[in-house]
Amino acid sequence: MICPAHDHTVPADADVHEEIVLGVDTHNDVHVAAVITVMGVLIGTQAFPATADGYAALLDWARGHGRLRRAGVEGTSSHGTALNRFLRRHDMQILEITDPIGPGDGGAARATPSTPRTPHEPCCRRRPLPSPRPVTAPSR
Repeated sequence: MICPAHDHTVPADADVHEEIVLGVDTHNDVHVAAVITVMGVLIGTQAFPATADGYAALLDWARGHGRLRRAGVEGTSSHGTALNRFLRRHDMQILEITDPIGPGDGGAARATPSTPRTPHEPCCRRRPLPSPRPVTAPSR
């Protein structure tokens, strides 16, 4: 089926009218994306290369799960800078996400960088999550 709003192919069982939210854990070579419903239900995760083609594939994959307008991106001023710019050019509202459990916090480590954390993991319940802050557009 073709998504009428974005002119791309979507899975047959996807509800292209349900609003979804994208979250991206950024790294040097790969970004791990997760799509959730607005109620926080995890729909799916997928890793993508940290390249222009990877960003396009990530966005196409995410939009294939529903109506996408917002994304939480980790490291918008470091590993996620180029992805942040790409998503903004595609009319996405970006929220900068900071890692709630950092080095020295005693948090549970992920098995690999490509294993995303979800809000349901115990490491994220140990303390309140910081409020996402809107990312300002870089000056040109």
